[in-house]
Amino acid sequence: LSSFSCHGFILPHSSPSPSSPSSSRLFSADDVNIGNNNGESDFDMDTMTSSTTSSTSTSSSFYDKPYGTWPSPITSKAITAGTVRLSGLSVLPARGDDDDAVYWLEGRPNEGGRTVLCRCRPSSDGPSAVDVTPAESNVRTRVHEYGGGAVVLGREETEIFYSEFAGQRVCRLIVDDNGGGRVGVPVSVEGDRYRYADGVLSRDGSTVYCIREDHLIDSEEGGGATPSKDVVNEIVALRVSDGSMTVVATGNDFYSNPRLNPEETELAYVTWNHPNMPWDATELRVRPLANEDGQDDAKTSNHRLVAGHDGD
Repeated sequence: LSSFSCHGFILPHSSPSPSSPSSSRLFSADDVNIGNNNGESDFDMDTMTSSTTSSTSTSSSFYDKPYGTWPSPITSKAITAGTVRLSGLSVLPARGDDDDAVYWLEGRPNEGGRTVLCRCRPSSDGPSAVDVTPAESNVRTRVHEYGGGAVVLGREETEIFYSEFAGQRVCRLIVDDNGGGRVGVPVSVEGDRYRYADGVLSRDGSTVYCIREDHLIDSEEGGGATPSKDVVNEIVALRVSDGSMTVVATGNDFYSNPRLNPEETELAYVTWNHPNMPWDATELRVRPLANEDGQDDAKTSNHRLVAGHDGD
């Protein structure tokens, strides 16, 4: 028996038709009785016949279809519609009399495949989950194409930053007391030149340090920027107040995991170069956020190498 569909059994021809050399014969459900009142099958797997219909029947319900093209009610939408993909789990410590807050991302196929930021705070009345991002939002970044790291949570749980999939801009969301968010307000520059991911917020909430991908190249003749096949990855400091950006690490092909030390005087990050993948060979580097002479040096090769000296 080659395969089974809710519409019937698929049986191979003893002699394929000339017009369809790789065809199969489809028995309709009316032609083959696949069970009796006792829940036992009437279909004989050895003789490929049933107690009610012979495989050599010339019923008009027989018709030829190429393998894999027979109709089936089982669709990808039916399989995924009831599923929810969970990722990006984060826990923020309690403030005041509140409980710890748990945040996570939900991928929802039945809502157009959008990703939603959710929150749950245990209480005496039992935990309850709420959607934090607006109904029209889609929390997703395309950095490194496969995305990840699309949300930055504020230290006091009053501000959230996320990448909006539609335009790949960083949006700022103020969370109300009920956990529901207002409309996300873009804080990064307009346009689809840049993509952002994997951010960390400064203690005062003024700056997001994150990965930035630049998909355009500036013309040397001053004619504006044009699409580039050579995407530039960097770490930038994004000012929340006006969207201005300062490059803090550049020169290598890929960057990830920018993290501040407790005093916020240094920034650590992971970096690697093509053709390596991050599991092949990476470097852990640390740079001061301001040199003693006040001059900023963003070149990666000038930042202190902590690990990865031997290409591990």
